[in-house]
Amino acid sequence: WLEMRDEIIEKYKLDLNAMAKEFIWSVNRQHSQGVGLELFSSAVTGTYEADSSGLLETLAYGNKIDYTKDFRMWTYDSGATSPVPVKIDMGISTADPDYGTSVFAVDSTTYTIEVTQGGTVKTDAIQFSWSESTGGTSGTGTLAAGSTTATLTDTSRIEFTAGELLVAGNTLKINTLADKSAAPVVMTPTETAHSISDTYTFTVASGSGGEIGKDPIQIAWSNSITSGSFTLDAAATPVDVDGMTLTFTSGYLFAGDTFTITTDVDGAPTANLASEWHWTLDSFKDQFNRQTPRITASRTSDNALKFTPYTAGTDRELTNIDYSGGVTAANTTVTVNNCDALTINTAAGKPFRLTWDSGASSWGISGDPGYAAVVLSGDDSGVRVDINGNGSADITVDFAPALTADGYVEFDIALATGTYSFGFSDDTAQDSGLTAGGIGVNSKIGSDKNFIAAAQIDSAGSYAAGDNTNAMAITDLQYTSMDIPQWTCNRIEGDTEGSMTASIDDYYHSMISSIGIKSSSISRGRAFNAVMVNKIEETRDSISGVSLDEEMTNLIKFQNAFQAAAKLITISDEMLNTLLSVK
Repeated sequence: WLEMRDEIIEKYKLDLNAMAKEFIWSVNRQHSQGVGLELFSSAVTGTYEADSSGLLETLAYGNKIDYTKDFRMWTYDSGATSPVPVKIDMGISTADPDYGTSVFAVDSTTYTIEVTQGGTVKTDAIQFSWSESTGGTSGTGTLAAGSTTATLTDTSRIEFTAGELLVAGNTLKINTLADKSAAPVVMTPTETAHSISDTYTFTVASGSGGEIGKDPIQIAWSNSITSGSFTLDAAATPVDVDGMTLTFTSGYLFAGDTFTITTDVDGAPTANLASEWHWTLDSFKDQFNRQTPRITASRTSDNALKFTPYTAGTDRELTNIDYSGGVTAANTTVTVNNCDALTINTAAGKPFRLTWDSGASSWGISGDPGYAAVVLSGDDSGVRVDINGNGSADITVDFAPALTADGYVEFDIALATGTYSFGFSDDTAQDSGLTAGGIGVNSKIGSDKNFIAAAQIDSAGSYAAGDNTNAMAITDLQYTSMDIPQWTCNRIEGDTEGSMTASIDDYYHSMISSIGIKSSSISRGRAFNAVMVNKIEETRDSISGVSLDEEMTNLIKFQNAFQAAAKLITISDEMLNTLLSVK
């Protein structure tokens, strides 16, 4: 019975949960690639919440976010203007700070630094925003083109390496010591985690914190299955956590600091430290809002992501885009990198016009109605324009194929005055996976079938009522191979998570077949043991059991013997009495 409870039933419960989890993720991720008959014209809030850190890894399925792909959305203006595509580069920066040579202005604090305008170190002008936790100060920062030193407005300096990439929206946290030097955590996980394809979240306990290797630091951890805690001290910085060995080398941790470890299908761990570039709910919504007109992203009080269409007159966008000469709608892509820079000049003027002179191989701005705009760089394949004069590219225009003749692109910067709606992703299937929901039918779909995303948006932002492309893709998930966890349970050694590569259909049939085989084996084992018990009982009874016939025979024999003995005694008594009576 103990084996049945702790091994057999437990294994199939875990396997069933694993299949359900993969089914949820796969269906919802594919659903997010499509659009229904009706777009979202009111606020949409994510089903899952992150923890207080806001790290995207702490979302349910956060370990499945693919940062090599873009986040896609289309926005619509009641059919009055063309759909506007939204593409957020979800990449991770490769330009890590050189903490040994960086200098900070505030000691014993945590700096939070976010890239607001990305680019290549020493090639592009790169912008940052920052804040620090002790004094509550904040500001901006600049990494000028041709430099590897980023300067913050509080005189802090951060060193980078030339040629590496900084992606807008990435953020990191830097703890500083009393001497104002950086003290990032250095930790290496090894061995194999017991839970595969999972996220382990580590948080420094309230009232704890200190320097690794010197002060005792209490850290609580949890994953999707279990939780625990440990203490770092000067005597033992390597610790064992759920099959992994975590070796802490140096750094400083404040109370509430959070970092994560993600595991792959083999249980191999990867550390995601606060001092490394990552995405949070706040940095994603900031980058989304910088790049996206018509829709605003926000973080709810319970740490979920929310998208809300603008109401008329609440923000600015590019309107009346027009082309001439070699610049055409077919070969031109206009991207707003920072919607916050789109200020409206009320002075009378012409539309904002960017003109290409193929003979001089140069770009110029004409018809500029009073902006402090400058061309940062440009050639026949594209142009980068700074609208507000802060040195970063607020608008980027790309050309494919490259221009071969003179031409211009012009537009107005105006208040967003339409009635807006939006749909996720498109038929290029570029989606970072931020839109997975929970098992069961979402209430939005349950109340209105027009939100079932059966179709896909094409490259022009159009979709058709009869399109079932995405519905068929969801159906095909039944036969699509994927890595699904599979468990082995042992009462003594504990539960071990492995994985198998199979379709959901194959995994289900394998699990059902395994249950049938195990059930049949248990039934045969029980029947065999019952036969064995009966045979052993018969053998025992044949040797030491009581026979009523034998006992009755013995009883009669002993009774007759007793009667014969009694008769002898009676005769003897009579003979003795006769002798005594003779005179």
